[in-house]
Formats: sequence, C-alpha cells, structure tokens
Amino acid sequence: MSTPAFDFATLVNNTLSAIGNVLSQIVTALSDNAAVIGSIVGAIVVAGVAFSLMRRTPFIGRLVDWLGGIFRF
Repeated sequence: MSTPAFDFATLVNNTLSAIGNVLSQIVTALSDNAAVIGSIVGAIVVAGVAFSLMRRTPFIGRLVDWLGGIFRF
C-alpha cells in the first residue's frame, strides 16, 4: 500500500524525468539542425548588411523612403 509521501515523490520524479526528456529532445533537434540554423542566421546577417549598404546609395535610399511613405514601415 502506498503512502501519500511516496505518491508525491513518484509524481516529482516522473515530472523531472519528463522535463529532462523534453530538454534532451530539444538539444538533439538543435544539434541535428545546427547547419540549417547557422545558414539561416548567416543569410539574415548578410541580407541586413547588404540592405544597409544599399540604402546609402541615392536611388535605393529614395526608393526605400518612397516605399516607407506608402507602407509606413
């Protein structure tokens, strides 16, 4: 016959095991997809740098200002 303290300890143990399993699966998924995540981050950085450099040119700067006037971004 189980006692309330034993049941609580089992509940805590099962909860911690479930949290550990979830964290382990997240780490596994991130490590398996590290190359893809790195490529996406790299592409965003390159696009941001290219956009900031292109915005300095007169034509692109005026075009972005004109589009900003239309779409308010």
